[in-house]
Amino acid sequence: PQSADETEPSSSTLQLDWPTLGPITFQLNLLNQQLLVHIHADQSADYLVENSLPWRERLQDQGLLLSQLHIEADPNLPQDQPDEP
Repeated sequence: PQSADETEPSSSTLQLDWPTLGPITFQLNLLNQQLLVHIHADQSADYLVENSLPWRERLQDQGLLLSQLHIEADPNLPQDQPDEP
């Protein structure tokens, strides 16, 4: 039996292709208000790592603990910075 704070695990994969960041795949796993995120971003991994703190804060404001965040790129591809608006 689960306690009131426990939930069934949930997972999802989301693929996006943004003009400024390129293609990004998010693998999300949620269990008991803890979020584990694996991001694969060939063109913008460095940028996403550098800017991950505001994302963590926004999730925490919504009651989610980002317990694991892993961002990676294909090591054989050059890392580009997204175009500034």
